[in-house]
Amino acid sequence: DETKRLRSLSSKLMELITVGSTKLDYQKVLLHDLLYDVYMALQPVMDNKSITLYWDAPEDVMIEVDLELFKSLLYNLVDNSVKASQPGQEIYMIAGFKKRQLFISVKDQGMGIPEKEIKRITQPFYMVDKARTRKAGGAGLGLALCLEIARLHHAELLIDSKLGKGTIMTILFSEEGSGGKL
Repeated sequence: DETKRLRSLSSKLMELITVGSTKLDYQKVLLHDLLYDVYMALQPVMDNKSITLYWDAPEDVMIEVDLELFKSLLYNLVDNSVKASQPGQEIYMIAGFKKRQLFISVKDQGMGIPEKEIKRITQPFYMVDKARTRKAGGAGLGLALCLEIARLHHAELLIDSKLGKGTIMTILFSEEGSGGKL
């Protein structure tokens, strides 16, 4: 099942990269369960890196997403936080509502991103620290794909970072968007 899921996900991602669109398979899921699944899938990585991942989400919120693509968005955001963090640090994956808009934030205590680089990091193949990212297995496509996946789910990807203090990546759904439907 995992192999089939990864094959389907890789096909969708390739379509996004090469064609700029793909047919999405939207389904309603409990946001709480979605974040729990991501938390459980990433727990071995967290344990291996001695980083603690905390998560929280409202229990009664249903969202409509392409499950494979949306999970890959969350995996990528958390993975970037892991790469920026040191052993013993914490990462938070939190969902809730700000005013009437649903958000999901991934916050780390890592190295942060220089202010002049923030606008450039969502460009395909752009990397702030090329040597470190290549060693960690990156190709510079992650945040460009994350931005596109968020857009396909009627959401924005907001980035707030302070050098030496950490980064917060927030998926903010439009009020009319697919997220937050109860």
